[in-house]
Amino acid sequence: MKLFSICTPQAAALKNEWFLKTLQDDWELHIIDLENVPQGNGDYLSREWYYCLKKKIDILIDAIKSNPEDIILFADMDIQFFRPCTDIIKQCMQGHDIVFQMWRKSGTDVNPGFMAIRCNDNSRAFLEAVAAVPFDGRAFADQDVINDLLKKGSPPIRWGMFPRDMYQVMLGLVPDTIALHHACATPPPCVKNGRSISSMDHKVAQLTSIRRYVESPLWGKLLFRLKELLKRILRRITKFFKFAR
Repeated sequence: MKLFSICTPQAAALKNEWFLKTLQDDWELHIIDLENVPQGNGDYLSREWYYCLKKKIDILIDAIKSNPEDIILFADMDIQFFRPCTDIIKQCMQGHDIVFQMWRKSGTDVNPGFMAIRCNDNSRAFLEAVAAVPFDGRAFADQDVINDLLKKGSPPIRWGMFPRDMYQVMLGLVPDTIALHHACATPPPCVKNGRSISSMDHKVAQLTSIRRYVESPLWGKLLFRLKELLKRILRRITKFFKFAR
């Protein structure tokens, strides 16, 4: 199975220290180091960010044309792995042209940060339709366009979603059966205590936090979940008294 991805100099640490170091499947890797990328640090909503997402779709269209009837993968570089994923992918691809990560615990919105794609006319036509829509100004760029097209049902595509094992933080608590973690939904770049914190910094912090949780003993996981429960209760109490005023 071939995996395609893109990498900029700013994302090299994610590729080397997280993606490649934790990968557990014997996939044929096609990680393209992008050149002539707009100058920047890859922050969310930057010119470089939009450029890379547009390039991602172009690369996948070419990959579909070059690998007829094969199943290929796309993965963002801000992903870490905890166990082999091939069997999950094969099972989820039965009867589908494209399978995406879930974006929320409920609903049908998808996250294209990790995708399995059957290389056929359906998937090619769908991604060509995605590429034809400008990403600039969209809060989630290709993700917004993909979700719009899926809801319209045009062009037609047989699509599905991976289980929560293909995890990201919008899906709630980390499942015991986690297979991979995609470090999306991080805060925007900011300045904290006089220090600039980039999108890449936020991603590394999230990757580290999830890795520590997964590798912690049972009592550590229980303590973490208790803290999260108390936070939710506190938020609800605060919201109640706010509206009670």
